[in-house]
Amino acid sequence: MPELDGSGAIILMHDGGGDRTATIEMLEGLIAQAKEKGYTFSTVAPLLPDDMQEMQSLKTVEAGLADHATLTTSMMFLVVPITIMTWLFWFGIIALSVMSILYVVLAIIGNRHQQKTQWAAIDAETCPLVSIVLPVFNEQPVILRTLEALKASDYPALDVIAVDDGSTDATLEILRSFARGWPQLRVLTQPNGGKSVASNLGIKAARGDIIVTLDGDTIFEPQTVRMLARHFTGTPSGRKVGAVAGHVKVGNRRNILTAWQSLEYISGICVTRMAEGLVGAISIVPGACAAWRTEVIREAGGYSHDTLAEDADLTLTIQRLGYDIVQENRAVAWTEAPMTVKGLAKQRLRWTFGNIQALYKHRSMILRPKYGVLEMIALPHALLATLIPLLFMPITVVAAGLSMASGNWESIAAFAAFVALTHFVISLVALTMVEESYWHLAMVPIYRLIYEPLRAYLLYASLLQALRGRAVGWYKPERTNSVRTQPVPG
Repeated sequence: MPELDGSGAIILMHDGGGDRTATIEMLEGLIAQAKEKGYTFSTVAPLLPDDMQEMQSLKTVEAGLADHATLTTSMMFLVVPITIMTWLFWFGIIALSVMSILYVVLAIIGNRHQQKTQWAAIDAETCPLVSIVLPVFNEQPVILRTLEALKASDYPALDVIAVDDGSTDATLEILRSFARGWPQLRVLTQPNGGKSVASNLGIKAARGDIIVTLDGDTIFEPQTVRMLARHFTGTPSGRKVGAVAGHVKVGNRRNILTAWQSLEYISGICVTRMAEGLVGAISIVPGACAAWRTEVIREAGGYSHDTLAEDADLTLTIQRLGYDIVQENRAVAWTEAPMTVKGLAKQRLRWTFGNIQALYKHRSMILRPKYGVLEMIALPHALLATLIPLLFMPITVVAAGLSMASGNWESIAAFAAFVALTHFVISLVALTMVEESYWHLAMVPIYRLIYEPLRAYLLYASLLQALRGRAVGWYKPERTNSVRTQPVPG
């Protein structure tokens, strides 16, 4: 800092880029001290002698097209990305905080309510018949375990309908052989037409008042059907329940990818869907573990062929018909998750593209108060969660890269830490709620490293498919019969 001895001084400063914090702090102190000692500040021009005044600009030059173009380009590359990133940073912090707190509180309330509810007793004489619809295609490695799990169900009145969708392996033979020893099992077969067609054939043939759906690789726990059915037989709240979503768990937790999916399933179902169920905002009832009131699913027309996410489409249709949908965490089904990056990407591309199709198909429901929280909050939130990353993700990535290159990494690190902490709390609540292993928390620090690249791929791949007008084909993973029906030890 220059010595303030009362004499004049000229200070020349150069902007070398980088962090200017120290320079600004020095100037703030210098200006304050100088003013106290009577100094004033001026530019160089008024201090020049008369014979040098001609060196000064005598007129203002108007900016031309090239000047405006240069300024606009500079703003676009240097100012706009940082401004957008700042706004997105605070929007993300506020939105994540509000939504996370809301979901956790609602999930805890919903879970405690279910635990304290006095359910009507279910016995063989008074319980309604439940028809289980099981569409299968080339499920030879896993179908026997699926059937054995259904046979071990503690629900006393079952009507099981297995629909073979033109399998080319021994699936049909296994079904028929099992049916000879289990009278509750009926086996139907059809030419290959797809999962939704096979499911609708089973729905049409169902005899029960309640229809339960599952996939060919899904292992039900003994209490699952009973936990699903009780919402239709003795709900003391008087809610007009049209469907119940079960709790799908990953049963092949063998590597980082499947462990990541396990945490995703638990936190997404146990917190998000439980909270949505409390306020009537569930938008997806997974076909892998679900129960439907027979008259309602038939009124809705069964599974539609309009979208690739037929379960999301059917769920929204039932909501439009005025029925409630609830979540039941004790209705547990174990499934086989993709174990490779390629398999996961194919599965999620179909889910994402199908959900966007379903959202577009039911777009007239958005912001319609007659449909409640689902349409006023849940569906608009789903729409924004798709559009905002789609539009601003490239700018955010560029701005983050520029910020880190210039040494300003603190805000990015703070945001990442905040997101991780929030996810840790949500995961902790979910794991405690369903008494799952806490080893899942080890996945939290690396969760976003898988989630963010995957989300970027899914959004832009779905957009590309939509622009091409090409549907994403059905993805059926290779079955490995690797499902474990008990939580993996930590």
